[in-house]
Amino acid sequence: MLIVQQESQEANVDSNLIGQFGVGFYSAFLVSDKVAVSTKSPKSEQQYVWEAEAESNSYTIREETDPEKLIPRGTRLTLYLKRDDKGFAHPERIQKLLKNYSQFVSFPIYTWQEKGFTKEVEVDEDPAEVKTEGDGEPKKEVKKKTKTVVEKYWDWELTNETQPIWLRTPKEVSTEEYNEFYKKTFNEYLDPLASSHFTTEGEVEFRSILYVPATKKEDITDRKTKNIRLYVKRVFISDDFDGELVCLILA
Repeated sequence: MLIVQQESQEANVDSNLIGQFGVGFYSAFLVSDKVAVSTKSPKSEQQYVWEAEAESNSYTIREETDPEKLIPRGTRLTLYLKRDDKGFAHPERIQKLLKNYSQFVSFPIYTWQEKGFTKEVEVDEDPAEVKTEGDGEPKKEVKKKTKTVVEKYWDWELTNETQPIWLRTPKEVSTEEYNEFYKKTFNEYLDPLASSHFTTEGEVEFRSILYVPATKKEDITDRKTKNIRLYVKRVFISDDFDGELVCLILA
């Protein structure tokens, strides 16, 4: 199993395609009827909104006047999801997609998640169960009854807390860290038999971590190649490669 991080050949020349040509932004219309981009500079009092619909070949730019939609600064991207794609708004699905594709990006990503904490609350006693003294007066209880309840709330949660170990110096990474990264990334429960952390230089430069699974050879002969994961700018690109590419890299 192999983790590959593509790098530029020269420090001043970026040959990666992530963030170019607007392909990523265009994909938002695959699941949205309309997309709105609100942006505000910290040096300006005005906030502007760019809007476009999926079936239209034009767009509009206007100044935001709704007080509830104003932002202090920065950019807000709003997707008006199609009826059949409402599932993309579910917090668990958003978190799963971010962990799969953007787990190792260099800036923090927070998601709006439902959380909870337990607390003790007093329980009203049933009048029929209240004990009385001999004179008919209610008996004083030393301690009131309580029960444990879960108080739910919503808050921002850091999603990409794992740092990419392939960008670190091999001497700084322990065997336990390599094994833990392997099990989390490839959904394995056994430690790998071995691992190799190396860098390849030339026309195409990349950093890699090669793992040898703790599985018998006959058990992995017929597996489809989902054991190579390619990252560009720390963003997961694909794990769908044919056998020829596997043989080329492992050779």
